[in-house]
Amino acid sequence: MHIVEFPDGEPVRAFTLLSHSQSTDPTSPYYADYTQAYSDKQWLAFPYTAEDIAANLETSIQISE
Repeated sequence: MHIVEFPDGEPVRAFTLLSHSQSTDPTSPYYADYTQAYSDKQWLAFPYTAEDIAANLETSIQISE
C-alpha cells in the first residue's frame, strides 16, 4: 500500500507498507514481519518530493541508450 497525504500548508507526506510478508516459509524470520508491522500500524515513511528523494538517496544509476 502507498498512502500520500497532502496537508494544507505543510510538506507532502508519503507512507508505504507491504501488507503481506516477504516469505512463505513459516520458519523464516520474514514470514510474518510485514503482517505484524501492518497490524502495529508501523508505516514506513517514503520520500516523495524531489528534496526528500535527494536527502534519502542511497544509490543512483544513469541509464542511456
